[in-house]
Amino acid sequence: MKNKYSRTINIVSICNIILYIILCSFYLVNLKKFPDEYQKIERNQIDEIQIAVKSSLDGDANQIASKLAVVTKENPVDLLIYKGKTQVYSSSSSFNRENFSGATNKQSVLFESQGNYTNANLDNYEVFIRVYRLPYTETLVPFIMKQFILLALCFLILIICLFIIIRFILSSMMQAKNSLELMLENEFKEVAMTNKANDAINESLRDVSTKINHNLDDISREYSQYEQELEKSRLYLDSVLLVSRSFIHDLKTPIVHQVYENEIFSTTIMNDESKEITEMNIAHGESLIKQINDILKFMSQPDIVEKLNTDLKDIDINALMIQIFRQFKNQISSKHLDMDYISDESVILYRNEVLIKLLLHNIISNMTQYASDNSTISVSALHTDSNEIELSFTNTTDVENIQRMLQSQNIFNILEKNRNHEYSSGQGLFLIKTITEMSDGIYTVTTSDDSITLTLTFPCNGDLL
Repeated sequence: MKNKYSRTINIVSICNIILYIILCSFYLVNLKKFPDEYQKIERNQIDEIQIAVKSSLDGDANQIASKLAVVTKENPVDLLIYKGKTQVYSSSSSFNRENFSGATNKQSVLFESQGNYTNANLDNYEVFIRVYRLPYTETLVPFIMKQFILLALCFLILIICLFIIIRFILSSMMQAKNSLELMLENEFKEVAMTNKANDAINESLRDVSTKINHNLDDISREYSQYEQELEKSRLYLDSVLLVSRSFIHDLKTPIVHQVYENEIFSTTIMNDESKEITEMNIAHGESLIKQINDILKFMSQPDIVEKLNTDLKDIDINALMIQIFRQFKNQISSKHLDMDYISDESVILYRNEVLIKLLLHNIISNMTQYASDNSTISVSALHTDSNEIELSFTNTTDVENIQRMLQSQNIFNILEKNRNHEYSSGQGLFLIKTITEMSDGIYTVTTSDDSITLTLTFPCNGDLL
């Protein structure tokens, strides 16, 4: 509802408009009536002069001349009066019966007449009268002044209206400016409390600020919930990382003991074959210990995510792949698997080394675990025409294993209690997919009736974002 101030402004504005229209109407009416008014003034002037002359002639004969002199002095008129042949009065010494008519310019004459007048004493006078046009000071100037006053009043009303309108507009604009400043400072509640203007702009600003404030309240509540959930997730992740580091660290103990035992055994054995096997076990154990140390070092860093994009180096994929194949030599031999590895002469990937090692280790682990006996594992590392490095892994397996591997893409998949692969986490492909995306790669899986192909695509060196 509009406040009292707004209603007062509206009433004053309407009254000013009505008064302005009335004054303009008076101005136009006066302008139209001016010719008639001017003629009326001239007729009245002629009548007044004639009455004054008659009044003078009706008076004392000795005062006729003096009274007529007053008439000619106060009015634009020439008089010539005769009584018989005697001249009673003449407004000019040069006037006589013969030259009175036409003695002046006809353009300046308003009325001219000659006639006889008999007064109450029955004295007969011959009267010559010539009335001149009235001066502008007596006719046009009063009209102009009246019109000027009307125009001045109209202009004054316009000024008042403009002042009221400008004041109202400025007040509304200042309110809108203050509201916008509050909105820029995110003080949306203050807009509704301080902005009391009732024009359309400020009403819209109040509505918008109120809606934004309500939306912000809703978002704040949701954000608080998300923050709580994020904090819980962070604590959970910290706990998981701590437990994971403990588990991984515990893995080192039996490996270290195995290395020590092999080193002791290598000093007592005599034949070359046993010594070669012992040295191979020692090298394999030391390699595993180094890999575990790298993972522990990586997981112990407080800024793991930042390290993923900053702790980068050139990785020789061919050398790394051969190293991983050697680590799974026993699994490959036990299943009688053939390894088919195709690559370009040089395949260099600029990434985080720990992640890439973990990625390839998981892939080969899954391939050897799920591959059918006496089958072929195909691995390729090639450059593509689109300046990318494509790593492809294909192995033959049964339908059940394919389904199990596809299920492992989901972190929430349900593990089978009676499955044969007791050493698998059940999230093999999920882990592979996650590490690939963390390394700015693209992960795809394709399957057929008896095989599964995993393809990883990475931008070449220098294209990493």
